[in-house]
Amino acid sequence: MIRKAIYNDINQVNIYFNEARNYFKQNNINQWQGLYPNGDYVINDIKIGNGYVFEENAKVKAYFFLIFGADPTYTKIYDGKWLTDKSYGVIHRIVVGMDFRQEGIGNKIFQYCIEKAQEKNNNMRIDTHKDNIAMQKLIEKNKFEYCGIILTGDNSQRLAYELNIRG
Repeated sequence: MIRKAIYNDINQVNIYFNEARNYFKQNNINQWQGLYPNGDYVINDIKIGNGYVFEENAKVKAYFFLIFGADPTYTKIYDGKWLTDKSYGVIHRIVVGMDFRQEGIGNKIFQYCIEKAQEKNNNMRIDTHKDNIAMQKLIEKNKFEYCGIILTGDNSQRLAYELNIRG
C-alpha cells in the first residue's frame, strides 16, 4: 500500500537512504555520496505533502517524493530535448530497503505515480545517475523515454527521462 509519509517514518527512511548510499559506494556509483538525501529532506517532503512510503504488513519498505509542477532542475536540458513542454509530475528520491529490492516495489511506485499523473492529465519526468543502471532499467521498463542530460543543484549530470501520458 502506498500512503503519505509521516514523521514516524523518518528513521526507517534514513536507514534506507544509508543502505542505498553504501550500496552505491560499493558499486562505484557516485550518487548520494554526500548529505543528500537525508531526514531533513523527508521532513520537508512531509510538510509539503509530497513524501510517500510503500508499506506492507505494517512495515515501511520504500520511500519516494512525488510532486506536480515545474521543477527548476528541468528548465535546461542538454544533448537532447523534452518530449513536450506540457505540465508534468516529477519523481525524486526513490529508495527501497535492501531486504525488499526483489519484490517489484519499484514498479509499484512507478505505476502509482503514473496513475496520479493520468488523473491530473500530466506527463511524468525523472532523472538518475549515469552509473545507476538498475534505476535506468526500471525507468525504461516503465516506458519512460530518454531525453538528455540535466544538471542538479550541485552541477552533477543526470540522465533525464519523460513519459508522455498526454499525447
